Amino acid sequence: MSSNMRILKICECCNKDFIVRRTISKCCSCTCNNRLNKSKIRDEKIKKCEKETQDKKMLAEATIEQTHSVINSK
Repeated sequence: MSSNMRILKICECCNKDFIVRRTISKCCSCTCNNRLNKSKIRDEKIKKCEKETQDKKMLAEATIEQTHSVINSK
């Protein structure tokens, strides 16, 4: 079953206008779709790495505070 709808959309990757037949299309081409997916994966990896770094930093600060409290109590 093919659709006769023609919808004008803007590509999320390259911001060009394109005509689609499906309402779920986000990109104008396979290349743009691949670029968009890779950028999403890259952004997720960066966020994960930043979160891990922040967690390690907080853990190190907590360890330092505990060490200082032990030293001060003596």
